[in-house]
Amino acid sequence: MICSSKSAAIAALTFALLASTSAFAADTLRPYPSARTAPAQSWSGFYGGPQIGFGSGKTSTSSDLGGGLGSIDTSGSISGGFGGLNVGYNFQFDNIVFGPEADFKFGSQKGTASQDALVGGFLPVNITTDANLNWTGTIGGRLGYDLNGWLFYGTAGWAFGQASISGVASSSGFQLGTFNTTKMVHGSAFGLGLEKRLTGNWSNWSAKLEYQRQNFGSFDVTANTIFGPVTTTGKITDNVVKAGLNYHF
Repeated sequence: MICSSKSAAIAALTFALLASTSAFAADTLRPYPSARTAPAQSWSGFYGGPQIGFGSGKTSTSSDLGGGLGSIDTSGSISGGFGGLNVGYNFQFDNIVFGPEADFKFGSQKGTASQDALVGGFLPVNITTDANLNWTGTIGGRLGYDLNGWLFYGTAGWAFGQASISGVASSSGFQLGTFNTTKMVHGSAFGLGLEKRLTGNWSNWSAKLEYQRQNFGSFDVTANTIFGPVTTTGKITDNVVKAGLNYHF
């Protein structure tokens, strides 16, 4: 009986040691979570949606009078609201998100500028110009970093649009010349934005807010004056703030 009791005790102790050793080994081999966790939702794939916003920009013209008379320069501002659409595609590696994007905005950003000058040292001249951005668009790319569903990104690309510009030159109420044209304009665009993936029933959607600076370069307009044709060079820059929703397919 004593031998049997000793055998039972030794067997129980051996079993307990084996069980504790197995638990320790399993706990040692269990992988611990990485310090850098994967994003809660993937940004990869096609997306698109509506956007609205407001633009405020600057316009300038320089009219070369020729014949040693110099030039007359004007500057003014344009502003107005717009609506539109944007589409794009995201690639994602860990927390880095990048891809192409294009947008189209239609609306009316307009403004007026006026400038007085003394031509040839004796002739007072006033030039009044009206400028209007009828629609604009951009084609470019985004590069951003995801922080648990919040995407902080930068943008860069090509800006294009349609501008209407007109002007009247007069002296003491007498009209000296006019110009009126609608032209395609193009240049550069760059900006910063923040986008948030939504949750629940809206998990396929995201909301964004973005600022973009657009420079449409320069373009020439020919003004018909009583002194003959005069070349006027115009420039337009625009600061755009837009908010939108994107659906992720």
